[in-house]
Amino acid sequence: MKEQVLYETAAHWFNKHGYHGTSLADLANDLGITKASLYNYVSDKRELLYKVHVRSIEAAKAAQDQAMAEDTWLGKIRKMVFNYVSAITRSPMVTFIVLEDGALAPEQAEEILAARSALDHEFRRWIAAGIRDRSIVPCDPKLVSFLITGGLAWITKWYDPDGPWTGEQVAEAMSAMYARMLSPSFAEELPADVGRILTEAGLFTLPAK
Repeated sequence: MKEQVLYETAAHWFNKHGYHGTSLADLANDLGITKASLYNYVSDKRELLYKVHVRSIEAAKAAQDQAMAEDTWLGKIRKMVFNYVSAITRSPMVTFIVLEDGALAPEQAEEILAARSALDHEFRRWIAAGIRDRSIVPCDPKLVSFLITGGLAWITKWYDPDGPWTGEQVAEAMSAMYARMLSPSFAEELPADVGRILTEAGLFTLPAK
């Protein structure tokens, strides 16, 4: 439990102040322990950041894996978003922390970037599969991936656990809105001018009647 609290606190500081704006002394003070006590868990701040990154990737992978039981690819995406938002509103450690230059050792940065890229390409594969099974409207999987993951990345910036919404309410609302955006039935409801702009840009194709 002590190790978990350390990672939670570190993720909060890294998200709010960045790697270079966070010191082990800050973390120790926030945790109410001595700086020397931190070395029981990590050798330095860089290792701590690396371990937080690893845990965020594991959480995102778990959100994907737990959604695979859904029947359609749209259903899987909706469940994945729900799982991820539920987790991220419980723990700031789940979110993908910005990779600042020089924050990680080159081999660590390469590993984290490769893992993130694998998650992104898997998500794009889901979107493409949904287009094929017609549960998702024809669209650009790369653009949709950027849109959804970009929105999820900002949750820790604005979500307040003491605010009017519970984490589960946010998870249900966001997963429903993203699912509606990708649903073929929603595409048919787009205003004509919006549909025309997206279609001409090659980003969206309304399904045939």
